[in-house]
Amino acid sequence: MAGAKEIVAVEVDKKRVELIRENLRINRINNVIDVNKGVAEKPPNAKLVTAS
Repeated sequence: MAGAKEIVAVEVDKKRVELIRENLRINRINNVIDVNKGVAEKPPNAKLVTAS
């Protein structure tokens, strides 16, 4: 992003994290920190289910 020093991208789904990393590499974007974690106000009590 123009003018941003660093950007933090948070994604819980490992497959999407891999896509984000590939996209950043292809587009030569190097100011993004990708974090493979979930963010929530409370501890989770549900399981993440994704499409195959």
